[in-house]
Amino acid sequence: MLKKWFFFIATLIFVSALYACSGGDDGDGKEGEAAGGDNVNETGFPIVEEELELTIFANKPAQNEGNDWNDILIWNTYRDLTNINVNWNSVSPDALEENRNLALGSGDLPDAFFLAELSNTDLLRYGSQGAFLPLNDLIDEYAPNLKALMENDPTIEKAITFPDGNIYSMPSLIEDDFLSLRLSARPWVNEDWLNELDMDIPETTGDFYEYLKAVKELDPVGNGDTIPYGGTDIAELVQWLSGSFGVMNHGASNTNLDLDPNDDSKVRYYATADEYREMLEYIHMLYEEGLIDQSIFTIEWGQFLANASDKVIYMEV
Repeated sequence: MLKKWFFFIATLIFVSALYACSGGDDGDGKEGEAAGGDNVNETGFPIVEEELELTIFANKPAQNEGNDWNDILIWNTYRDLTNINVNWNSVSPDALEENRNLALGSGDLPDAFFLAELSNTDLLRYGSQGAFLPLNDLIDEYAPNLKALMENDPTIEKAITFPDGNIYSMPSLIEDDFLSLRLSARPWVNEDWLNELDMDIPETTGDFYEYLKAVKELDPVGNGDTIPYGGTDIAELVQWLSGSFGVMNHGASNTNLDLDPNDDSKVRYYATADEYREMLEYIHMLYEEGLIDQSIFTIEWGQFLANASDKVIYMEV
C-alpha cells in the first residue's frame, strides 16, 4: 500500500517545496511561510492550516483535452482535503517543450511542474541555479513513506540523487506485483452487444477472434461502419494482446526487452522469439479481415474521439 499511496502524497510535498522556492517573498519582506512553520501539518489532512494558492505547469494528455483540470472531481476532492487550491496551467503535449522552455527561461516560474517531462540535464541545471528547491531535507521531514522505501532499497535514492548531492524531483514507484499498471491502456467492451451476440467475454485469442468476427457480422452501427477493434495507435492494440502470447512480460516500457521465461536471471530480446512472430501473424490476420480499424496506422486523436462518440468503435483500447 505504501507505494500505491505514495505518489499523490509525494506530489503534494513536491508542490509545497517549490512554493517555498518561487514564492519566497509574500510582499512584506517575509519569507513564504506556506512551505514551513506553523502553517504546515506534519501529518494528516489538511496539509496547510491557511488556504494556499499554487500555480502548477502541467502536461495535459491528449485524452484529457476536454477536461478543465481546475474543475474536476479528483483535484477538487484533494483541494478540500489539503486546503491547497491549485491553478492548473495545462499544456497540450504538442506544445509542451516550447511552453516549458519559455517558462524556464522567463524566470517567472510556476510553483511546480507536473508530468512536464523535464530532462535530468534541466533538473540539474536549474536546480544548481536555485530555480528548483532541493528536496532532501523535506523528504526527511515530510515524506516518511518515501524515506522508508529509500532506506529499504538504497537504489531508489541513488537513482533520484544528482551529482551535486541534491534531489530535485519526486519518483513514481510501483510495486512489483502491481501488474495491472503494466497493461497501460485497457480495452472496453459494449456489454449490450455482447449480450445480443449471446457470447461470454473472450478468454483466449481464439475466442477473441470469433468475437470480433461476430461483431463485424452483426454490424451494430450499420452500413458496415462498425470497427470491432480500434484505438489511437497500432502499438496500443499490440501491447494489449502481447500478454496473451507471453511477450512484453515486464510491460510495454521495456521496448523489445522482457524477462527470459526460461531463466529469470536474464533478459530476452523478445522480437526474435517465436511467440512474438505468432502475435504479429495473429494481428496481421485481424487487420486483413477488417477486424482492426483500417485507419489505425494514420488515425489522429480527434478522429478517434469522433468515432467513439458516434459509437463506430465497438471495442476500443
